[in-house]
This record gives sequence, structure tokens and C-alpha cells, in this order.
Amino acid sequence: MGTSTLVDGHDKDDGFGISGNIIPTRHEPFVAIYVRVADPQGTLAEVVQRGGRVLRGVTDTPGQATTALFADPEGNIIGLVKA
Repeated sequence: MGTSTLVDGHDKDDGFGISGNIIPTRHEPFVAIYVRVADPQGTLAEVVQRGGRVLRGVTDTPGQATTALFADPEGNIIGLVKA
């Protein structure tokens, strides 16, 4: 399976940004683009209303981030990070 690789997305000047991981899996590979939102749960509700589907509900990782994953109606995978 290999190891994961951390991608540091933080801007060196202002410290803002979203970091990520490249993680080998046994499943089909995919790319997820993450966007910052104020209300991940509310955003997921709107996604479902507009025809998308939740892949992973809101998950709080203490000391790191609050995230979620969804697929849009065309199957593109998009991640959410609480701002």
C-alpha cells in the first residue's frame, strides 16, 4: 500500500490554505479538491437538495480540521473544510 505524502497548501505569507494528503488505497484512485466553508453540515444539505450525494459526513478530527466529502451530480468528488 505504500505511505502517504503530505501536501502543504499553506501560503508562506499569510498562513492560510488547505493542506492535504496523497494516500495510496486499494480502491480506484480519485482526486478530491477541498474548499473552505463556514457550515459543512449546511453545505452538505444543499448538495443533497441539488442532486449530489454525501460520501463522508461531517467529521471532526481534534487538533486538525472538520471535513466532509461529497460527489456532485456528475460524480466529481469534492471535500469541505470548515473555515
